[in-house]
Amino acid sequence: MGAPVFSHKDFPSKPLILENILFNFVSMGNPHAVGFIKNVSESDLLTIGPRIENDPRFPNKINVEFVEKISDNHFKIRVWERGCGETMACGTGACAVYAIIIKDQVGQNFKQNEIILEFPGGKLYLSENEKRK
Repeated sequence: MGAPVFSHKDFPSKPLILENILFNFVSMGNPHAVGFIKNVSESDLLTIGPRIENDPRFPNKINVEFVEKISDNHFKIRVWERGCGETMACGTGACAVYAIIIKDQVGQNFKQNEIILEFPGGKLYLSENEKRK
């Protein structure tokens, strides 16, 4: 997967509160809104996902990930893919979530080599094989 882009014409360069959730934005070749919530199982992704996807601030629409922190290196995720709806997993979504986690955790002595991302379709184990420049 390519390097994440945190500033892009398709989304704001700073976090934004949408639907009472703080979202961070990143592109992995396609735009993603990543929001951390308390419980993805109880989230209203089916209502909130399409609202955010179609928000006029995102001219080309946007993918939406709800993320629940289980532990420092384990996260549960639900995905709303633009144009598709809820999906069982998403490769670029997984990398977007990983990028946001690493970006936000670096300043807090984050030392995990591998992160577990648990989607409805199964678990992914992500790590970087190169240091970012």
